[in-house]
Amino acid sequence: MKNNTSTLQRRFFSFHKPVFRCSKQTDVLFSVAKVALLCFLILYIGILFQTETTEDVSIVQIQSAMEQDSSLSALIPGDANTWKRNFSLQAEEYPNAILYTSDSMMDVSELLIVKTDTTEQFDDLEAAVNHHLEEQKKKFNGYGTDQMDLLEHAVILEKGNYFFYGVSEQVEQWEEVFLSCI
Repeated sequence: MKNNTSTLQRRFFSFHKPVFRCSKQTDVLFSVAKVALLCFLILYIGILFQTETTEDVSIVQIQSAMEQDSSLSALIPGDANTWKRNFSLQAEEYPNAILYTSDSMMDVSELLIVKTDTTEQFDDLEAAVNHHLEEQKKKFNGYGTDQMDLLEHAVILEKGNYFFYGVSEQVEQWEEVFLSCI
């Protein structure tokens, strides 16, 4: 009986032995390939989780949702001159955009939302907004403490193919509405 068990064990539990023998060099190459593939999969999955997904929402839908906020009624829609004066950009290059500014020289409240088509537009917008923000800070530095506080808490956000810039006491509300749209 003891003999039968050992024969049975040898017969059925010998599957761990390789069917063919490889050289040690081939074994090392297979091991390296397995590790490289595993690293690639981990990196790929990490990139998938990092990419931001946004819905493809029209700028009109976002504008409609933003206009529900009563604080936005204190601002006026920007035109091509406002784009040029504030950001040194051509409004025609950004047809899918919302721009609201204050009509008072002492009010720094602004809202800019752009649905971009290219990464170059993102880069141009970011550079223009940062430059505008720095210029505003220079203007109000030393005497406009309320304005400086708002400028220090400005929100610049890139999400998917959307760009958001806001300066206001209600900028967090605006950001929430914006993010809920996309």
